[in-house]
Amino acid sequence: VYVQDVLLNNAAVIYDELINKGGHFYVCGDVSMAHDVTMTLTTILQEQAKIDEKSASDLVTKLRDSNRIHEDIFGVGVRRPGEVAERPKDQSLRALQYLNATSKPSKPDTVKEKAVPITPTKRKSVSKPRAPMKNIFVKQRISPEAKPS
Repeated sequence: VYVQDVLLNNAAVIYDELINKGGHFYVCGDVSMAHDVTMTLTTILQEQAKIDEKSASDLVTKLRDSNRIHEDIFGVGVRRPGEVAERPKDQSLRALQYLNATSKPSKPDTVKEKAVPITPTKRKSVSKPRAPMKNIFVKQRISPEAKPS
């Protein structure tokens, strides 16, 4: 049984939770599996919403852009400049294209500052704490007349 089969068997629930109730969709695994799951999700959206494939694909992209589809995928191969990606809709390939691009698109929600490494500060030599000179665990006798200080 593949993830895609489970998704298709629960298509109505997935559509209701993701679209009608504003749910999130998480994919974790190999890049080829993630691509197949994304294609299955596109099929589910197409069938449940009764829209064409292009509209369903655009809806998946819109859900990704609004951070409602989350992907943690591995197995991405590095391509040489000029090679054509086989699956341009795949999140990992879009990320690779973004990293290889000479100019980066700016979005209002992206951080516009460059990361600056934190320089280490000189640490003062820290000595071990010393034991107290008197026993601080001995109860002090307090008479009822004495006022606490």
